[in-house]
Amino acid sequence: MHNLVKLVSCMPYSKRPAFGIARFACTPLLDERANPTRKKEVSGFKDQLGRAGATRPTRRPMTVNRSIRASSGATDGLVSVASIMVGVGGGNQDLDAMRLAGIAGWIAGSLSMGVGEYISVASQKDSEEADIEKEREQQRKGPESRQREQEQLAQIYVGRGLTVELARQVAKQLSATDVVRAHARDELGIDIDALANPTQAALVSCAAFTLGALFPLLAGSFLPEYQTRITSVIAVSLIGMALFGYVSSALGGSKLMRGIMRVLMGGALAMSLTYGVGYAFGSSGI
Repeated sequence: MHNLVKLVSCMPYSKRPAFGIARFACTPLLDERANPTRKKEVSGFKDQLGRAGATRPTRRPMTVNRSIRASSGATDGLVSVASIMVGVGGGNQDLDAMRLAGIAGWIAGSLSMGVGEYISVASQKDSEEADIEKEREQQRKGPESRQREQEQLAQIYVGRGLTVELARQVAKQLSATDVVRAHARDELGIDIDALANPTQAALVSCAAFTLGALFPLLAGSFLPEYQTRITSVIAVSLIGMALFGYVSSALGGSKLMRGIMRVLMGGALAMSLTYGVGYAFGSSGI
């Protein structure tokens, strides 16, 4: 048992198995070939850990989730700015008006996305830090409180499929190593080494929106002839939507055509409705 806990503890927290995947990476500790007397013990641990995670799905890496969110932000920028430019173009054929509307939509949208993301992620970080501090307070209350918290940790492992005895031993050893980190990860679902970064999230959100906004802006800001300009904005925007739909679906592992068509249909609907509103107001002279 001691070797099992050493195995888990020697891994970085972001790499540790949640008692669902028995990755015996630190082979010198539990390599049955190098130490035949432990073969039976290791086999038993593998069986229990394997059963504990048999029903738990494998999670996508955090970098993949972030990439999907960035792709969604780019889609947002593309659809927003394209719809604004097409809407203004529906009511006013002037190049300067259409270009100015696109630039204003890009700046306002990217700043709005950035500020909103910063506030959201900052609130999340404050909440995570408050939860971690509450856990530290529980540990400072004395032996009875620490024992109660350790038992809660053990019950979490029991819920994942470990036996009560093994779960209590694991909770005891992990608590001896870094009790707050253990509770943060397994009880609160917080990785202390990867707390949310509001500034980074805001900058990424602004950059993603800007990337999408560039498609319609570059397509329609330099073409003096109206029909060519509006057609170019719509065509380039649809190509960009298909591209971002493909990227999001590929990263998420979903059906590619479904993801592409979802983005294309939503974007086309947004541009059509906005163009209709612009045309109606432009024709009426309001």
